Formats: sequence, C-alpha cells, structure tokens
Amino acid sequence: MGSTVSNISSIAARIAILLAISVLGACVGTNLGGGTIGSGGGQRPGAATEAFDGDVNIQSLTVAIQSNPQDPTALNLRGIAFSKAGRYDEAIADFTAALKINPRYHQALNNRGNAYRRKGDEAAALNDFNRVTEISPGYPVAYVSRGEIYRERKNYAAALADFSRAISLDGRYPLAYHDRGLVHQAMGRHVEAVQDFDQAISLKPGDSPPLYARGVSHLALKRYTSAADDFEQVIEINPASVEARFGRAAANQHLGKWQEAAVDYNEILKVNPKNAEARKGRDEALARAEQSGQVVAGEQPG
Repeated sequence: MGSTVSNISSIAARIAILLAISVLGACVGTNLGGGTIGSGGGQRPGAATEAFDGDVNIQSLTVAIQSNPQDPTALNLRGIAFSKAGRYDEAIADFTAALKINPRYHQALNNRGNAYRRKGDEAAALNDFNRVTEISPGYPVAYVSRGEIYRERKNYAAALADFSRAISLDGRYPLAYHDRGLVHQAMGRHVEAVQDFDQAISLKPGDSPPLYARGVSHLALKRYTSAADDFEQVIEINPASVEARFGRAAANQHLGKWQEAAVDYNEILKVNPKNAEARKGRDEALARAEQSGQVVAGEQPG
C-alpha cells in the first residue's frame, strides 16, 4: 500500500513538472533571459515575461518539490516561476537549493545570475555567470548573460568577445546577434550592426527589438527608406511604440514626407499630450507640409 501511494505521489510530481515546463515555455536548462528591454522595440528576445498564471505554476511546483525535495529540476522551474512573478529573493533561494543538490547545474546557476541581475545585484550576477563559463564553457547563454553586463558597463571589447563566443557555440542564437549588433551600434559601427540585426531578424522573424535597432542604424547610415520600413514593421507589431513612431517620423522628415511625419508625431501626442519633442516635431512637419503643398489647411492631423 505504501509503495502504491509513493508511486502515485511520484507520478503526480512528474505531471506537475511537465505542466510547468509547458506553461513556462521552459526546459531543464531554461535561462531567464540574458535580456533587458530594448528601447523602442518592446520586449527583448529571451526575456522571460510570457503571460502565465504564476500562482498556479508555483503551487503545482511546490507540490512536486514536497513530493521529492531532492529534485533540482523542480526547484529550478519554481525559481523561474518566481522570477517571472518578480519575486527574486524566492527565486534565488530556489536556484541556490537546486545548486546545493547539484553544484554543477549550470542552467540553475545562470538563472540565479539573471535573478541577481534583475534584483540589482550586478556583482553577484557576474560572479554566477563567470562560474557558469568555468563549469560549462560550451553553454552559450552564459556568454550572452555576462556580455550584457559588460555592454551596460560600456566594456565593449569584453561584450563583443562574449557575444561572438556565444555565436561560435550556437550560430542560430538570435539574441546573441542582436546584442552584438547593439555593441557595434554603440561604437558607431553601423554597417556591422545592421549585419548582426539582419541575422537576428532572419532567425526570429517578427521580433521587434532587432527591427527597431536596425532602423536606428539605418538612420545613422542615412538609409532613410530602409529605416522607415523597419520602424513601420515595429509599429505593426507594437502600435504603442513611441520610439518607433519617433524613428519613422525622423526618417520621413529626411525623405521630405512631412505629412506622414506629422501623423506619427500626432499619434505620440495622443498618448502623451505634454511631449514637447513630439509637439515641436509635429508643428515643424505641418509647416513644412503646407509649404510643400502636401497638406491643405484644415486637414492637418490632430
């Protein structure tokens, strides 16, 4: 009888873990992101913020952990659920518990680093990422996670090395290309940046952050039609992107499409009527549109 109860409990625990994996979009090696929010494009690729019922997943995983306290996978998954819910201290506690059971569980170690990073403890995060590269040097996610810290610190040489290492390990890793492109962009190397954004977009079509970033580099390269096209795609994906509307307005101004630029500035002002930059841009665009005969008085947007 006792064996039967134990088997049923074990099966229930496995089912809870499988359900959590499905809902979290996770696997044993789930990484929490190597990713911050990229301006203008919406959510970074890789950032773990998919919609999910956090309470349900945490409860089901808690049942699984109670059934088998020595299962590091369940602890890692519950840590991911806590992180998605913004409960970083609890997430860190779960990742740490998983690592006590299996000190070489590099995915949990990387996840803990990302939880530390999101909590604001960059030193602890960097320590974990360094440790991951030591115990699992072939794990590309760790190099992206660490590279993002280097990029934020403007240590571009180190960031480029990490992103390039990640790409050498996994040539189909869109986030690594996107992040390396951002470093090239920050260094003013926009041709190289566009090449990396192209790769990120080809690997993950419809992902708005690299589209937005590529638009920025196209602007810098004075490729205004290409820039407008990229910002257009971002707006189709995320109509609320104020940054993409600013970008498209700037591109259209360079193209002499003053009416189109005015429309974007007007859309920004609908969201934020006090945006002085948008108001100034709209007024200038409307004036230039009238001068060029693109708009008739009384037909101006807004």
